[in-house]
Amino acid sequence: MDIKIRNLNGVPAADRYCPALNYELSGKTFELVIDGWPDMRLRFAGETTLILREGDGPEQAVRYMCLKADETTYFVTLEPDDEAPRVCISFVLDLSNRLVTRVTAREDTLRRRGISTKFAFGAIRGEDGRAAAVRHAFTDDLVGTFVQWTTGPKRTCVHEYARRDACRVDCYGSGAQAAGIARAGEVIPAAYIRIKNGFYLTCMTERIEDRALSLCCLQDYNRMLAVGYALGPLPADGGGSGLVMLGAYGRFVENEKAAY
Repeated sequence: MDIKIRNLNGVPAADRYCPALNYELSGKTFELVIDGWPDMRLRFAGETTLILREGDGPEQAVRYMCLKADETTYFVTLEPDDEAPRVCISFVLDLSNRLVTRVTAREDTLRRRGISTKFAFGAIRGEDGRAAAVRHAFTDDLVGTFVQWTTGPKRTCVHEYARRDACRVDCYGSGAQAAGIARAGEVIPAAYIRIKNGFYLTCMTERIEDRALSLCCLQDYNRMLAVGYALGPLPADGGGSGLVMLGAYGRFVENEKAAY
């Protein structure tokens, strides 16, 4: 499995359809109130550097990548350390409703090459210091639907959102085979979160051979587009973090066979 930059045929892999990184948040600061976490401050100091502070702790400068989902919704991911156990943190910043969802993907040392993903919901303080009481939330809105997502040439997966906590994945095409992700009808753990009208965050973790791959995407069903990340094992050559930002376009299908 190679999700880093290129698949086994030497052609671009999961990041082929990823939109350009977005720098609109540069120079802005957000005060976050997240349930179960200390208050948090995100200060975007530049196009690649985020100054993060949790509670009364020290400020930390971390590298970030941002993808824009629509005019007021951003998917921000902090690059994980290359030391184990690694942690990858993402934020869905919903500026229209002043809400935030935090996603923490962590290498699970108790399970061989596993990745555990946790979610926390919160709000963005306004200029008056107030924070909304409502939250993004888990949902079953997608259950029973089939969506075909394409992340690159000849690299397509059909997702059947089978249950509130599971997704059936059917990947096909020569690109999927070369990348080592081709499979038929595998059911994997998943979570679905409603962000706002037509926008959902879907996260799933699958095992490919003896390794885990965490996939988290912010899906825009108004335009049938998605942005997000794939987090896999550290590359064998020691370069990079095993994190790939990705993009996809989709369409609804009647069932898994309708996509072929």
